[in-house]
Amino acid sequence: MSEVDAAAEAKVVAAVEKRLFIGGQWVDATGGGTFEVVDPSTGSALCSVADATPADGRAALDAAVASTGWSPTSTPTTFAGPFEWLSPSRLEWSGSTKASSPTRRLPSVG
Repeated sequence: MSEVDAAAEAKVVAAVEKRLFIGGQWVDATGGGTFEVVDPSTGSALCSVADATPADGRAALDAAVASTGWSPTSTPTTFAGPFEWLSPSRLEWSGSTKASSPTRRLPSVG
């Protein structure tokens, strides 16, 4: 790596936030733990970043849920996912009399 590349890399690494983003704020990891980020091409350490704990993960999840207004009961109980319309139970067999070549029609989406 040239000196220019190394200087540019160091500038970018220095500009990147090293803490956790939870609830709209940059915070240190619970307990202050960090770990080194290693450049795989050289094996050298680039920087140290916050090492999230399970408590940090829970705080991030709670903040995400609070920001969307989502709750376990806010989704209809019949929702089967984004591809619900592809469910085999919603496919209709056409009037084909050939058992070897039935055709299927997808219901209209919308």
